[in-house]
Amino acid sequence: MPDENVRFQPDYGNYIAQCVAAFTNSGAQTSLIWLLFDQQYVDPCEKANNSDSFHNGVHRWGLAKWPHDNLSEPQNPYPAWYAFSMMSRYLGEETIQKY
Repeated sequence: MPDENVRFQPDYGNYIAQCVAAFTNSGAQTSLIWLLFDQQYVDPCEKANNSDSFHNGVHRWGLAKWPHDNLSEPQNPYPAWYAFSMMSRYLGEETIQKY
């Protein structure tokens, strides 16, 4: 598993977009990002802190921050969001599954 700090870099969005392109190139019909946004968990995980990117109950695994997190500028997405969103537009609607 990569170091948690990798996900906070713009390159991380590019890596995910490259994975989507590779899935499509190999013939996959769709791909899914399991956790697009960081999430706040409730009891019993509301205070969780662990090596799986839980920080005071917030699972920081997405491309955008949970807006009530105690990070700086929680209303803004991580830099990786911008790289991924640009690449997903380039790859087209057929490539990215939308819900």
